[in-house]
Amino acid sequence: MKLNLQKAAPKGVDLSALTTQSPTKLLSRLQASGEVTKVGDETIDGTATTHYRAKLDVAKLSKVAPLANGTYRPLDIWIAKDDGYVRRMHMSYAIKVANASAQSITVTVDFSDFGKSVSVSVPAASATVDGRVKRSQD
Repeated sequence: MKLNLQKAAPKGVDLSALTTQSPTKLLSRLQASGEVTKVGDETIDGTATTHYRAKLDVAKLSKVAPLANGTYRPLDIWIAKDDGYVRRMHMSYAIKVANASAQSITVTVDFSDFGKSVSVSVPAASATVDGRVKRSQD
């Protein structure tokens, strides 16, 4: 899938929350935007983790993240006990898009292979689809 972020979000998209690997910073951001509780201990891909759940307060969230006009379900995050890295994040929310009905989005991201080299090749245009939602004014 391809997505032109300059066209899809002309005011910009802040992806910095996806790049942080400091559990302290991430949990501080979550704490600032709502209530964080420890759910328990779980194993993710063979790694012992601590599972946390954050109930986000939209009024506080607007000061921390750009998606303030949404309906948010609790955010779940699993942090490895051995190295402190985030191993999984799960979030679900609905946002209102101009001239469209509310869009529900659920994302689960697993993180692994920290420190390993990555080789990425851009696929041919014929092997991709446009991920941008077309609006009536486009």
